Amino acid sequence: MGLASIGLAFLRLVLSISFAVLGLYVASWVLGKLTKGINEWEEISKGNNAVAIYMAGIFLSP
Repeated sequence: MGLASIGLAFLRLVLSISFAVLGLYVASWVLGKLTKGINEWEEISKGNNAVAIYMAGIFLSP
């Protein structure tokens, strides 16, 4: 019983992390489609803090 519970908990952890990463990827993709004139990652790499805060807000919003 104990080893099976640990295995199931680990499987649930891996699935949860996978779905979270997939959700962040989809959110980033949708944001890219909505803001066609702005390359968010390029702006962040240039040091644009406003875009970085905007992207963080998208990723952290429920």
